[in-house]
Amino acid sequence: MKNDFLNLLLRLLLLLVTVVLGWFFYRDHEVTMWMKDAEKALTTLQTDKAEGLFNRIELLEPWRKLDWNSLAAQHLARENSEEVFRLLEPRREAGILDAKGWRLLANAYEQTAQFDQMETSLLEAYRLTDTDVIRADIVEELADYYRKTQKYKKAVDCLNELAILLPSKVGQVEIDTILLTTVINTDKGYAMSVAYPSRPQWMSEWQSGIKAALEKKEEATRSLEVGRVFATVGLWDLAEFSFQQVVATTPDFADAWALLAESRQQQGKDGREQVEKALAIAPESPWVRLAAGLYYRRQKDYPRAIALFESAGSERSGEPVWLLELARTQAEAGRLEEAIQTFERIIQSDPENADTLLSLALICLQYEYRLEDIALPAAEKAVRLKSDAAKPQDVLGQVYFALGKTDKALEQYHLAQEIDATYAPVWLHLGQIELAGTDPSRAREALLRTIELSANSYEGKMAARLLKQYFYLTP
Repeated sequence: MKNDFLNLLLRLLLLLVTVVLGWFFYRDHEVTMWMKDAEKALTTLQTDKAEGLFNRIELLEPWRKLDWNSLAAQHLARENSEEVFRLLEPRREAGILDAKGWRLLANAYEQTAQFDQMETSLLEAYRLTDTDVIRADIVEELADYYRKTQKYKKAVDCLNELAILLPSKVGQVEIDTILLTTVINTDKGYAMSVAYPSRPQWMSEWQSGIKAALEKKEEATRSLEVGRVFATVGLWDLAEFSFQQVVATTPDFADAWALLAESRQQQGKDGREQVEKALAIAPESPWVRLAAGLYYRRQKDYPRAIALFESAGSERSGEPVWLLELARTQAEAGRLEEAIQTFERIIQSDPENADTLLSLALICLQYEYRLEDIALPAAEKAVRLKSDAAKPQDVLGQVYFALGKTDKALEQYHLAQEIDATYAPVWLHLGQIELAGTDPSRAREALLRTIELSANSYEGKMAARLLKQYFYLTP
């Protein structure tokens, strides 16, 4: 009797174990299917569905490794930073956030201008990373952060480490190091540039400008000229810092306020306060009027901008810069024929000025206006006047391309390259023309070369956008 009871109990236990194991195997299979569905949802950018599945999986099997980072990355790509915080900050507080998660948090903090938090997150990501390639990416992000926040000494330290971690970027890193060192110590930066053996053409021009700036005796004037040189090569963030130094020590320097306004606007910042300050100090200054005119043009207040350019131009009739900006403003306001007439006034006073002819051709290209009868002759004459320069050949190539003459455009681009292989714009235009061709790899190479030559310029940034759009590359 006792044995029968024990046998029955054993059978019941075996049955219970079988049921429990069966339930666990079934549940595990179901969770595995949820994992696959979640991965599919992530692939098809269905973030809500993926998150719902992750939550169910985490509730039943908390030991499962779930790709919360990829989910957060999709929200980040949509600039939905609050969702990134909601997903990753609890994991940060629990101490289970990995290096990739910290980097995603850093990018979200950058989107919301929480820069202190961004720095902390990048440093934590660096601490948790054990591979040089990823560590180099983080160091590069830190260098960018320190540059944006004007912590230039820390940025230089990061660049020095980056040169060790990523030898393939040594060339650009060395150039950036020279530029940032010049902001910290102009004499030292200039000396480094002189010793740098393989600087591109734009940097040679920059170096000449810095040399001229160092000859200025007054500190404020020197800093102003350094800022101008940075602005000339499109390094507006460094120009802004230089102009800030001037107005901090010489607050009644109207031109410095005007240039500070322009440098801020070039970076997408507001320049209203600086423009108003410059106008309050020296309302009759032609350079202040120029800066104010540029500001009001960006605000689409064309009548006010045109009035400022006209008044400045009438007082400084020997200098074409005001008439050039007047023409550009007229064109932007839709008054294209008036813009052409303004250019003709400038050309009549100096018919052999190739730069004015190129500006006219570029305005016509920008607005696709009178390409055949205005842009083409202007570009052709500029080529005759400056046959040994790359820019005229490049602009003529752009005109040919806009007119549908692709073979002629390519011929001009190649001529420009023969004259100056370091002229970044022609590489961008070659990349653009090759994107419409049959060999995308040539477009990719041209765009990468553009960034290598001039990463901070308009052309470099445009090339980066095209690489991301067509090749899913983030240089």
